[in-house]
Amino acid sequence: GQSTEGGSMWDALKEFRTQKPTWGTCAGMILLAEKCVGTSANIENGQALIGGLDVLVCRNYFGSQISSFEMATPPPPGMEG
Repeated sequence: GQSTEGGSMWDALKEFRTQKPTWGTCAGMILLAEKCVGTSANIENGQALIGGLDVLVCRNYFGSQISSFEMATPPPPGMEG
């Protein structure tokens, strides 16, 4: 595998996003963001980004993934059963 910096895959992804419509969710949105704030145990000098999406991403805004959970949500009024 290639590292996220300096590898040919990284450069290819940067080039791809200049030529094609690109959209990302979760980690994809972080990589496509123009700016990223927040911390990571593995990153000391900032998050390496592909860029191209004019957004500011805040990593772990709702806490770490280990704190994530699922819960049932009721249907909207009038849509029950």
